[in-house]
Amino acid sequence: MPEFGRHQIWGTISRLALSASISVIVPAYNKGPAVPTRGAARVTALVIVPTYNERPNLATLVAGVLSHPDVRMLIVDDQSPDGTGHLADELAVRHPGRLDVMHRTGQRGLGRSYIDGITQALKEPADLICQMDADLSHDPAHLGSLIAATAHA
Repeated sequence: MPEFGRHQIWGTISRLALSASISVIVPAYNKGPAVPTRGAARVTALVIVPTYNERPNLATLVAGVLSHPDVRMLIVDDQSPDGTGHLADELAVRHPGRLDVMHRTGQRGLGRSYIDGITQALKEPADLICQMDADLSHDPAHLGSLIAATAHA
């Protein structure tokens, strides 16, 4: 299996579609077994959400995502002029250990946000790395089903 630093790939990228929403769930690069323990142990997930001027949607999205057990969030904000980053910080205080915020100040854009978010996520303890749009086009209610479906991916 290819190695990336101290991390090992334990799976392949799974593309799953539910309803009209498509989310990409990426197996995290973890040291250890080739597949995450399923069964008695719960699968943990980290959801990366890039933001730029998403203040009106953010509280709803965070509530929906964090309603799922064993799911954490990383919000990657590109200096939103509408105060999205500030609201994300407030929400992180309300959800310690489950919500982190990355404030990007250098090269910006959606693709770069995902690269920086995934780079950070690879350092985190998570079985799965997920991505969601902050505009609520991905319904957080489907997140549990998507995570469960990775057991067969």
